[in-house]
Amino acid sequence: MMGHSVDKEKKEGYLIFRFILIILGCWAAGYFVGRGAAHIPDDYLKLPQRILENGTRFFPFVFAGYNIILALSCFILNYRAKKRLTEWDGVDEDVLDSVDHKLNYPIFLANIAMIMNMFSFPLAIEMTESPVFENGEQEIFMAAVMVILFLGFVWITAVQYTVLKLTRRMNPEKRGSVFQLNFHKIWESSCDEAEKMAMYQAGFRAFKTVSNTCMVLWIVTLTMQLLFQTGIFPVLCVCIIFLAGNISYFVAAMKNESANRR
Repeated sequence: MMGHSVDKEKKEGYLIFRFILIILGCWAAGYFVGRGAAHIPDDYLKLPQRILENGTRFFPFVFAGYNIILALSCFILNYRAKKRLTEWDGVDEDVLDSVDHKLNYPIFLANIAMIMNMFSFPLAIEMTESPVFENGEQEIFMAAVMVILFLGFVWITAVQYTVLKLTRRMNPEKRGSVFQLNFHKIWESSCDEAEKMAMYQAGFRAFKTVSNTCMVLWIVTLTMQLLFQTGIFPVLCVCIIFLAGNISYFVAAMKNESANRR
């Protein structure tokens, strides 16, 4: 018993020592990166701006292109899932599980497209400052981008609607519409315990992923502030997301603990 306690203390001491070494290593790396940033030639610092300028004229085609590819992929996946459900004999439950699994892919691709579109729009605004534009071309460029953005949200909503319709066809007890502001809350309330447990486990994994991502982004935005004088705002945005995620998680965790004690 005593030996076990001593081994446990030694292991904890090793973990603390390793943690301190990691912190010191990160501090040293940050110090030398910051010192080296002052000696980077201006030509390298202007490289991102040059890339934006050279890609400006092709951007609407790239923006429309990936939306078309992702939209076609989603609707094809939805069609295959619907066809498989139509051929169902009403007995084999494995078919329902297979269709339910296949419907995850169009939703996943639609969410990826939405995030890409949300990034592409401010990127297009940044590109309007490019000197490659002549008189009046900025307006045409932004008009094309806004049309593509609008159509992108239309097809993404259509995919979500068709997936939800197929899911409710397989599970009539499910409630909620993608056009409701509190859709996720209504949908969650109509799920059984097993589905809720899967959602909560996925939510906890997402919380850990976002926390780790925020730590990496904090380092990146801090480095960008030193190298490209991007200011404090990008770092502030990362910290706000990090803070909001942690507050939301711990408030929900404490609320659930209090409910379980009653």
